[in-house]
Amino acid sequence: MKILLIYHFFWPDSVISARLFSDLAQELVHAGHQVTVFTGNRLIRSSQDLPAFETWNGVEIRRFSRPDFSQGSNFGRLFNSGILQLKWLRSFRKRRREFDAVIVGTDPQFAYLMFPFLRLLSHHVRLVHWAFDLYPEAILVNSPRWMKLLAGLTKPFVPWAYRQVDVMVDIGECMRKRLLAHGHNAECVTLTPWALAEPESLPERDPEIRRKLFGDAKVGLLYFGTVGYAHDLKPFIKLARECRRRGIDAAFCFAG
Repeated sequence: MKILLIYHFFWPDSVISARLFSDLAQELVHAGHQVTVFTGNRLIRSSQDLPAFETWNGVEIRRFSRPDFSQGSNFGRLFNSGILQLKWLRSFRKRRREFDAVIVGTDPQFAYLMFPFLRLLSHHVRLVHWAFDLYPEAILVNSPRWMKLLAGLTKPFVPWAYRQVDVMVDIGECMRKRLLAHGHNAECVTLTPWALAEPESLPERDPEIRRKLFGDAKVGLLYFGTVGYAHDLKPFIKLARECRRRGIDAAFCFAG
């Protein structure tokens, strides 16, 4: 198959979602598919321009330029999103007969609005949405008022956009329920981004690393990953208080 991946960030970016999409592209090539990537020309934490064309481990990478607006700014993210989506759609229109399937992620914001246009440009292509985040729900929960208003305006179009999708990939049961609430009829698949690589056996404990993370505490509890608005920290606080109440010598470490 000839597969197109569309995502804001890709190799050599080290952000976790870019690494996951990069791993997916490599594995698809190893499975015998031809893979093309439409992505941006900047790293998430750098203003350096990346080459417009590159072949990496058998993957054709096509990078599209966008302004150097900060991804930490709501206006910057919105403007970057609009510019990239327009350029991606224009390039897809020219190459639409080349691809059998298109996989679209959830970055940049409002990327789901591309699905009706992708379907209009190519009726035969299989459309896959690999959702790491929920949009527009995430914008409606944690954004300035003007962004919430804009996201609210797109909300009526979300069911229409999702109905164009053939395969909807979520990261868990809760996300699947919210996606199904939009009334799509896509095949549902759950892929939890659990780890970049699973070791065959547990490594031996390193006392020096343990001491750096937990000091001399008898019990060490490590949380590794993202801590954000979608993560409930109350159980950790309750557990810490319960350890203190029982006199348990415990230390907590958050690494993200």
